[in-house]
Amino acid sequence: MTTAPHQHFLALHDRLATQHPDAILEAKALAAATVDPQTATPDQIWRVLWDKPLYANARVDVAKRWVADINDDMQGVWQVLGADPAVFTIRQVRPGMKRECFEVQGDLGRDFVARHTVALHRIFRIQGVAKALKARALRHAHPFADIVGRPLSDTIPLLQAEFGPGWGAITVLHALTDMGLAVKQDLHLVNTMRFLKLCHGISDRKVPDFRDAIRINDAVRQLLAAIGRTDKPSDLRYIDKVLMDLSHRDVLFEQAKG
Repeated sequence: MTTAPHQHFLALHDRLATQHPDAILEAKALAAATVDPQTATPDQIWRVLWDKPLYANARVDVAKRWVADINDDMQGVWQVLGADPAVFTIRQVRPGMKRECFEVQGDLGRDFVARHTVALHRIFRIQGVAKALKARALRHAHPFADIVGRPLSDTIPLLQAEFGPGWGAITVLHALTDMGLAVKQDLHLVNTMRFLKLCHGISDRKVPDFRDAIRINDAVRQLLAAIGRTDKPSDLRYIDKVLMDLSHRDVLFEQAKG
């Protein structure tokens, strides 16, 4: 008799817990730390938004160094970044991503770029989300509560438009994952979904396109429902990490051998 995908997932989950208990602890910690946009303040939202442009089209180890380098200076800077040229603004003066395509304005801005090496086009993208957050915070104490429950097919283009240049669909999805509203299109997560035969109609390309990303997210929500879990932010964040680690930690490969 064929095992249903959700039962197969639960068996894999138990195998992961037995072989790699630290992976389950990490997933639980991420779930507990999930920023729920229903109740999150602007500062809480900022903490899961600002670093995403540093990871776009960059090696993870390099991006982590950039994050560590500027982390202290990013605390609360959404309130001033891009708001006043006399304080801290990055202005794009010509097309492209080279340093000469951008102009740094303001004493705080010039001090920032003098002390850090993060590319200006990435700071420009961080500025875009800072401006979007400021606009939303003026309207609501919980500035992203309105996107809860909206279809991702609507939410992603909406946020891309608000956040500005450089915010692709996958980068937005990474931000939504930290809010517990989506799962990342990580290669390992996609491997697990394919292994469970839950990626019907998904192309074989390495990086899923927008349509495939929506299908994968829909399939993960269906899996959550099948195992009796809700799609609240903490549950979605938990399963995102578990699905990734089942492939990353070679649990799928080990089961296939067995």
